[in-house]
Order: sequence, then C-alpha cells, then structure tokens
Amino acid sequence: MNNSIEQRHANGVSKSRTGKKIEINSLPLVSIYVVTKNRCEMLRSALHSALQQTYDNIEIIVVDDGSTDGTETYLNAKIKQHPHVTFYRFRDSRGAPAARNKAIELARGDYVTGLDDDDELLPSHIESFMKHHPVEVAFLTCKYAYRRDSGLVRSHRKAGPIRFEEIRCRNVVGNQVFVERQKILAVDGFDESLKGWQDYDLWLRLMERFGDAYRTDAVTYIVDQSRSVPRITSSSNAYEGYRQFVRKHEGVLGKKGLAHQALNDLYNRGVRVSLIKVLRYARDMKTTKRAISAWFKGRWPSLYSRIEGL
Repeated sequence: MNNSIEQRHANGVSKSRTGKKIEINSLPLVSIYVVTKNRCEMLRSALHSALQQTYDNIEIIVVDDGSTDGTETYLNAKIKQHPHVTFYRFRDSRGAPAARNKAIELARGDYVTGLDDDDELLPSHIESFMKHHPVEVAFLTCKYAYRRDSGLVRSHRKAGPIRFEEIRCRNVVGNQVFVERQKILAVDGFDESLKGWQDYDLWLRLMERFGDAYRTDAVTYIVDQSRSVPRITSSSNAYEGYRQFVRKHEGVLGKKGLAHQALNDLYNRGVRVSLIKVLRYARDMKTTKRAISAWFKGRWPSLYSRIEGL
C-alpha cells in the first residue's frame, strides 16, 4: 500500500519537549528518510530513535524496498499513531539507491538526512545540525559511535571542514549527510546503476559541485557494526561497486586518488594483503598507513576491530 504524505499539524502549532507551544511554521522542515527491506525488528529501533528528536518540525519517510516480512503491517499501524510518519512501498525490490531517491522525491523538507534501518539517532541529532542553519557548505555530517559486539566505540574523526582533496582519496564522511534537498536534486540523487559505493559517489559529486563539507562536533548517530548485520562491503557487490566508482570518477580522482581507492576496496572487503603489496602501495604516509591497516585487518579482523576501538 502506498501512502501519500499528509500535512503535519494542520493548525501550525506544536508542543516542544518541555510542553511549551511553539509556531512550527517558523522552523525549517527537515525530512528524515529510512530505507528498509525485511528487517522489521531493526526498523522498530531506528524509527523509535527518529521519533525522539528534540527538533520539532520533522517528517519521517520510510520506503519499503519490497519486504516480504511484517514490515508493511507494522508501518501501516505506525502511520496511524504518528501523522508525520509516512511510507511508500515498492512491491518488487529496486535496490537501496532507488528507494532513497523515491524518499527524496517525496520529501517536503528544506533539508533531508538519512537513517539506515539498523542504525539509530540520538535525540539531539537534527537539532545539532540546525544550529548551523543556514547551511553554507555542500553538506553537514556528524561524529559517529559504532555499536560492535564489544560495545559502543566512538569515532576518532575530528570536527571541522572536510576538504575535496580528502574525499578524492577516501570516504571520510560516512554513510549519511544532512543537506539541502535541492542540492541533492541538482546532482540527480543517488546513482541507481552502481552496485556499491553509492553513498560515497553522491558525497563526491555534491562536494565537486558545492565545495567543502563540514563535520559537527556532536556524536549523534550510532552505526551498527555487529557481526549479525550483513554488510555490502563484504558482499559480492562490493568489488563491482568499486570498479564502477573508479571508472566513473577516474578523471577527478587522478593517480593519487586511484591508488587510495584500490586500497580502500581491499580494506573494505577485508582482503588479505601481502607485505609485497603493502610496499607497492606505500607511496606516501597516508597510503602506507592504509596499506598496513588493510594487511592487519585481513589477517586478524577480530584483533583489528578491538584495537581500532581503543
């Protein structure tokens, strides 16, 4: 069943978390989109976290990419309880990029941001981004925490500008951004032809078009990296996604960027790298560190994960 997005709070008045009435029309609308497929139990936690946001003027758009479990029944019940939650269902799976593009097409917000169905937002996630309103960079991202089997691990990435030179060598952004909807539309959204690396591809194109990005100092997004959750980085699509990405952006990446991307592919897939290959890729300090990391991760993934979280 496809559900159109209804006008939120018809009288234009909302209650803040403190109970005080505020005029929500004075606040920019933010659209949070969630793509899901056959992971209803995980979706419950993700959606609950989105509903706990301290920023009042939001809409939540869930696109179901052809689930065959109880997702449709669950979401039909959810939209009756929460008028600012809506969902759209593909009867046949079309892939995550197509589902994300559908959500962005349906979004009414001035700004959009994504949430994976196995991840969670902290309550201040949207509010912390809106402190930077209006956004004068390509997009914003935040610091992450990672949920692993050993517990939560905080990201080591620093707050501040993200330069185009950095994004040419590696996805230093992550899997979600906070961005003006019109900017995503201007670069034609997610590339549905890619088998993998679709997020990275979009971030690169946004920065190529609109300049540097910025990472806020707040840790407000929790990424699930537990072993129970399958990852595309270790799937059969990962290598093909990498190959498509470098073919598409070869001119922008240059020799340095291409060398980094080859290492990123090996690192992401946990491929065992020989010491000879480490020396081959060791062209500068960054590639040397990345090559050593790939070598270590490919041989002792559990130990690497524990050390990385220290």
